[in-house]
Amino acid sequence: MNKRVVFSRRRFHDPVAGLPFEELGDLEEGRWGLLPDEALLAAASRGRKLPLLYFSPEDCTHAVRKLDPPAVSGVIRKRLGFWSPQALDQGMDLVYRSERQCLVLSALAAAADTAQAQFWFKHLESSLELLAHITGAGRYLALKPVDMLILLLRGEARLIEENRAMEGTGWSGNDSVLRELAKKSVQDGRNRASTLCAAIAGLGRSEFGGALPFIEVERVFSIRPFDGDLASALEARDVPFTECLDGLVAVWPLRSTERLTDKGGAARVVYFSRGEFIEDLNDLTPEQMARDVQQKLDEGYEASCPAFLEFLHELALEQALLRRNVLSVVDPGTALEIQLREQVLEETKDLRTRLAQTPPWFNRDRIQAAEAVALLRSIHQKVERDAALLEELARHARRAGLSSRFAYIRQFKKRNAVPPA
Repeated sequence: MNKRVVFSRRRFHDPVAGLPFEELGDLEEGRWGLLPDEALLAAASRGRKLPLLYFSPEDCTHAVRKLDPPAVSGVIRKRLGFWSPQALDQGMDLVYRSERQCLVLSALAAAADTAQAQFWFKHLESSLELLAHITGAGRYLALKPVDMLILLLRGEARLIEENRAMEGTGWSGNDSVLRELAKKSVQDGRNRASTLCAAIAGLGRSEFGGALPFIEVERVFSIRPFDGDLASALEARDVPFTECLDGLVAVWPLRSTERLTDKGGAARVVYFSRGEFIEDLNDLTPEQMARDVQQKLDEGYEASCPAFLEFLHELALEQALLRRNVLSVVDPGTALEIQLREQVLEETKDLRTRLAQTPPWFNRDRIQAAEAVALLRSIHQKVERDAALLEELARHARRAGLSSRFAYIRQFKKRNAVPPA
């Protein structure tokens, strides 16, 4: 039975009266706890407002780990004020992350069950199709095909630069796999970029016909001790940063890190991605941020080969999904359409090999290929259940467009079900 973490505000009529509500904690303004999906939908159908706080008990436990009671209260209040009003929109990210796991497990299933490899490759293809739909639906309507090609070229340039940047890093553990993958990625990226440059120039944008666009490789650093002059400079340049652990956490170009340590301080990478840092700035309390940054410093995150591999996998997947969305808008039968289709095929083969070789996006060291099918079946069913719940909640909230998107996902998963054991 699926249970979600919801908040029940104190009112004359108790919003969870008569419902199987399991209290986890309370504030002056209400209490939070677990509610099964069936009860949550029943409450929504009767107009009872029970804001979602977390999509699972595990997410809630992870969010408040190692925090004292006042800090936990702060987490719940921030979640209630800033995240809950967009919970249904966040549901699309929930589905995306689960489907991303299905993609990995399909690649592992094919590696474990070579006799049925083609079947699992088809399943992997269906995951890519759904992920492209989730990331692309309505997103590029205002863009011309040439503008989408330029986005694709910039993404290719970023992948090349990110893979080149890792060459000077001393990774912990066995980094030979990472270095070989990076080397191949650079060469493959240059080949694809050359095709894109020619196509973009042929569509009238001659400035893209030569060198690749410049990409500034950035990292997010923990900088200690606190540097007031640096903080002022960051603020003046509108660079994302926050005060944390008697220092700063800030986005900074990788090529000029000496500026961060020229006063004798220390600067260590705590995020590979600007986007993930900005998301945490919006979602986390200062106590949560300090806890997470300290954990990364203690665990040597900046030299973690698995963490960087996961970052590269995410960039490669985003690029693959964008390429599929670009392919859907170019004129069929043209030379460009044929070239893009060939790139999609090669990219898919490369993805399934890499995902099986170094599986990302699971909170465990290694997924065994032999268990991939059972886990795939479980997560496939989870996506279908989550989509069904969100479809109905969106409908009750009178968000017809969002409800129809979740309905599409639910129906898609039903059509592409994993066979029973």
